[in-house]
Amino acid sequence: MNFLTPAAFFLSLLLPLIVLMYLLKLRRQEQQVSSTFLWQRMVRDIEANAPWQRLKRNLLMILQLLFLIALIIAVAQPYFWTQGVSGNSVIIIIDTSASMGAKDIPPSRLEAAKDQALRMVEEFGEDTRVTVITAGYQTEVLVSSSQDRHLVQQAINRVSLSMGESDLTTALQLSSAIASRQPDTEIILLSDGQITLPEHITLNGNFHYYPLGINDNNQAISILNYTMNPSGENNTVFAQVINYAAEPVTRRLEIYIDGNLFDAVELSLAPGAKENYLGDSYPQETEIIEARLAGEDSFAYDDQAWTLGNQATGSSITLVTEGNRFLETALRLLPGVSTETITPVGFEQAENLVTDIIIFDGYIPSSNLPAIPSLFIGPPSSTEFFTVIGQINQPTPRPSLSDDPLLENISLAELHVLQATQIPLPDWAHASVLGETEDTSSPLIFYGNPLGEKVAVISFRLQNSDLPLQVAFPLLISNMINWLAPQGISGPSAQSGFATLEISLPLGAQNVDITQPDGSKLTNLQPDQGKLVLEAALPGIYTVNWGGDEQQLAVVNFISSQESQISPLDNLPLLAQSDSVSELQDVDARKFIWRPFAIGALILLMIEWFVYHRGTLSRLWQAARKPQGDTL
Repeated sequence: MNFLTPAAFFLSLLLPLIVLMYLLKLRRQEQQVSSTFLWQRMVRDIEANAPWQRLKRNLLMILQLLFLIALIIAVAQPYFWTQGVSGNSVIIIIDTSASMGAKDIPPSRLEAAKDQALRMVEEFGEDTRVTVITAGYQTEVLVSSSQDRHLVQQAINRVSLSMGESDLTTALQLSSAIASRQPDTEIILLSDGQITLPEHITLNGNFHYYPLGINDNNQAISILNYTMNPSGENNTVFAQVINYAAEPVTRRLEIYIDGNLFDAVELSLAPGAKENYLGDSYPQETEIIEARLAGEDSFAYDDQAWTLGNQATGSSITLVTEGNRFLETALRLLPGVSTETITPVGFEQAENLVTDIIIFDGYIPSSNLPAIPSLFIGPPSSTEFFTVIGQINQPTPRPSLSDDPLLENISLAELHVLQATQIPLPDWAHASVLGETEDTSSPLIFYGNPLGEKVAVISFRLQNSDLPLQVAFPLLISNMINWLAPQGISGPSAQSGFATLEISLPLGAQNVDITQPDGSKLTNLQPDQGKLVLEAALPGIYTVNWGGDEQQLAVVNFISSQESQISPLDNLPLLAQSDSVSELQDVDARKFIWRPFAIGALILLMIEWFVYHRGTLSRLWQAARKPQGDTL
């Protein structure tokens, strides 16, 4: 055992002083008396106070000596050498993505990562500063540059699984920023390697990767669709199962209708193979379809999937046009959407038009616009929603840099427009794409909610651009219709991917309550323009209630090839300056053990106080127990 401050042992000179206090006694004047019978007590007192008398056992003296010894050792800060981390600062990144829930390491990979992190913290030197970061669906710094081991251990114990993929970019950027301010920093990643890595990053500090996981045994339901025919007959269910394991397996796929087993089939899956299931004759009154993979693998989240039946009523669209084959084709590609095409003359003559969305292609009605969600394409004149002031030629498109729902998953960087209608951006609108010329700027695509109704505008005729020839065109129309539809293009029961659930509600819906798959409830939620978004959503069925009796169902399925591929990676090429995973090198580090001595000193001091006052405490106890009616 070694001591950081051995000078503290000079305090041991106080030990003889305590003993000396019990040896040295007061000298008293001697007196002769006729008898000692009445003076025996005084004689004993005289003997006790005789100087340099033989030391007798005294509990108070022993406690005081032990207290001082323990205090001296604690102040001297004893330690012993052990193997620990070489850096003065350590950053621990724990992967909390969904694949870390795999149970090939009981109880899970994440729990194994937490145990590994706790063991590391125990081995760190006393003066090592520790930062803990979780990298999952979101990146979070749980504790920053702390030397409080208890605080760090509490932070690690709080780490929980997040139902999402893991993007390590933010976590590494944070780690690099911390390491730039703290030289000699070790960055430790605890993960199975199923993460998204930045393409280029300069990382300060020394990076170390600890792989977690034993096997790749996992099969997943990657697709589950229900198709309802207009006739109500021959409704079909399509499912796809993928084997992510390196070994062939046989799994039983079971299809449940509203909780009852309807069909089952044995699937023989080669390594990496996909097997499809197509079942027909499903009843029209079906509400919930569930697919299950019977048996077990190492990752259970993707062994179930859900879709909804007769609630997926879809949306009806009325297209008013003189003829636009590109637009008609794009609308037919939308699932669960029925489209009716009429001419402007037919629209003027129509009575009691019933539709969810109306599209005006190169036409503005002479009468008042219907109070339903509307899409205007190449409007030739002004409306109550916007004002046309002219034309602009060959504008250069500049897509919005914000998170725009109309541009989700698409790029219009290569869009070319020959001519567009010049419309000043209304106060109620947000511009998705701006068209710029040398003299002016005008929105090419914008949307908003004027007068309580959803409105989207494409200011140019499709024939005056190459938009219909681009891959982005059908996706743009899909995004527009999905935003315009009161409850999404697949009806109120729209299915979402894992991690994020977006629920479409009628405009004006307020105080929404949601029952989650685990039975917990979210209450009094306020939609934003008819949308509710739940982050890190659990897989399963969600029940959405608003306005008293209004109710709809929503689905979240766990579908992610990255997370379902649970094969652990032994090597993690990450940085330009690191060709392979480095091992964390152990060096001699101090392991301090002064805390038990300090706690022991405090306990001894408390015991000494109780022993010294035991007589007083005994009398107080007896007085407290004496009945109030007793008298002395």
